[in-house]
Amino acid sequence: MDAFLYLPRLLKPLLTSCGIVWILLLLMGIYLLRVQKSKKMGLFCLSLALFMNLTGSGLLPVYLLGTLEKPYQNVRLKELPRCDVVLLLGGGQLYSEHPPFYLELNHAGDRVVGAFEAMRQNKADTLVTSSGYFMRGEEKIAHGYSLTNWVQGWNLFDQEVISLGPRQNTWDEAVTFKKLAGERGWKKVMLVTSAYHMRRSAAAFEKMGFEVVPYPVDFYVVGIPQPPHWKSFIPDPECLWFFDLWFKEFSGYWLYRLGSLWGEH
Repeated sequence: MDAFLYLPRLLKPLLTSCGIVWILLLLMGIYLLRVQKSKKMGLFCLSLALFMNLTGSGLLPVYLLGTLEKPYQNVRLKELPRCDVVLLLGGGQLYSEHPPFYLELNHAGDRVVGAFEAMRQNKADTLVTSSGYFMRGEEKIAHGYSLTNWVQGWNLFDQEVISLGPRQNTWDEAVTFKKLAGERGWKKVMLVTSAYHMRRSAAAFEKMGFEVVPYPVDFYVVGIPQPPHWKSFIPDPECLWFFDLWFKEFSGYWLYRLGSLWGEH
């Protein structure tokens, strides 16, 4: 009976979309090699299965994402200096008609909580928020406008809250923020974003000439107890997502660096 209770946990990695595709690739590769005698196609299927193992099983994705988070593992908000402004990068919230304040926090919602706490600890006189957007007819509506409703509804803090409006990506946030900061005379910025995203985003704002004080939140690897499937050899959707996060940040950071070398913005 005890074995039966643990059976679903043991089989869970195989019952995900990643696990099923991985098994099919293995079976197809073996079938093509042994039955159809198609060496090229068989090896191709087995190579895809191996690639899924490398990028979707625990050790490599966890290690790679950890390399982005580790430089910020000892940052504590109470030890950070006061800045001209706290800047909350987008990605932690969505608009929804259902919850209070029309605000839906997602997997990166720690960004919002971290920025609000920075304001509660009086780390700046102004909070600037950024976010993606949704379309209402022909109009772009920023997800982040709901944050102001939350601040006012709960009376979380008294400082000013300004929205950058709907932004496309981190570089768009940096360019738009630079214009606002020039009007306000801001130089020292407390940047609030996910730990894995901090190196790339800080590089963008430093290139704009700001003194960046990183406040990383939303850790996924460093300081987080590791579930058993992170050590599994079977590809897992969460581990594939970790690899995707790392690859996006790694490639984006080096694109910024190459842009700097070429003098491009």
